[in-house]
Amino acid sequence: MRYNGPFAYALPLLATAVAARLSIVPSTIPEGPSEVTFTSSEYGLDAPKVSPLNRTTYDWWYFDVVSDGKCNNGSDTGLSAMTIVFHTAGGPEAFPPLAYLYRQNFTSANLVQISTTFANGTTFTALLNATEAYFMPIGNGVSSIFDAGDAGGGAFSGTADLSHYTLNINAPRFGVNGSIVFDSIAPAHYPAGPISAGQDMRMSPHVGWANAMPDARAESKFMVRGEELNVSGVGYHDKNWGDKAFDEDVDYWYWGHGRVGPYSIVWFDYMGINGETAVSSYVAKDGQILASAYSGITVRPFGENSTYPPLTSTGAPSGYHIVADTPDGVLTVDAHSDTMILGFSGDMYNRWVGRLTGGLNNNTDLEGVGLFEQFAFNEG
Repeated sequence: MRYNGPFAYALPLLATAVAARLSIVPSTIPEGPSEVTFTSSEYGLDAPKVSPLNRTTYDWWYFDVVSDGKCNNGSDTGLSAMTIVFHTAGGPEAFPPLAYLYRQNFTSANLVQISTTFANGTTFTALLNATEAYFMPIGNGVSSIFDAGDAGGGAFSGTADLSHYTLNINAPRFGVNGSIVFDSIAPAHYPAGPISAGQDMRMSPHVGWANAMPDARAESKFMVRGEELNVSGVGYHDKNWGDKAFDEDVDYWYWGHGRVGPYSIVWFDYMGINGETAVSSYVAKDGQILASAYSGITVRPFGENSTYPPLTSTGAPSGYHIVADTPDGVLTVDAHSDTMILGFSGDMYNRWVGRLTGGLNNNTDLEGVGLFEQFAFNEG
């Protein structure tokens, strides 16, 4: 990657990192054991949790922004979005949803996945095979560069208190270039509660989760194949990691986030391959956490293809009905699957943007937007 333009800011970070806790993930995957962290410390929420990678481990950093303008029913929702995932993964054995990339010669352990969605529903995905990935933790934040050589690369940098993140992408071969700025409006959390040392960070027996930015004011400015894609609205950033092949732990999961009225909401509903289940609820308002726990929420599909537990063979549902307990009352939200932005009906993985509608205590006066996903590995 040529270190100019949007990446120039990263050079001082790497210079100071020599004397700090710089970690480098090579493109090739070594054999041998990995050390995987599932218990939180005072700092390091967004730091790498796997060292080194092996064939059954993975660690990723996920970012998205969804426009918060009004949208209509139908295929042209008026919603635009960007999702960018920085993967470090031990290959298709560790994370099977990436298997199709390896078949297309995206074989590095370090991959940048860039997904764009225009307001008319048009989507475009670009992928970068990074040679090396660099990480420098700063307090609870982290700064990182994924170097893809002549193909460009990606970088992100977060403040120590997780209040601000900046993300940059330079992928000239795909005609994609731009940046996203995130300013947090909701406190970070782990699956069981607000951040503190000594917490169990597992969402499942073998998957960790740390949510640095449950909700943020976000603005992206991108050029995508000669067309401007500027998205201003609801932002989000989290990370997941694991110490076992993903499909050997997960039967299904529902995850999503959004802003509905004054409430920031994040939901997670998981079932393991042996039928064990877990949930995590998060609701915030006015910069304060109202609910954050391994309980207090239900998430179920509704409408077409609403089989529960979900099967790959039954296809994608019309949306998800979410019920969350809060001190303000019971918050009920319907997440409508208006635009599928990744995957296809009948795939093991689907991601959508859509309207959020709902309210407190059976009222339906709140609305907003969200982004959500489903993994379903059981073919039925």
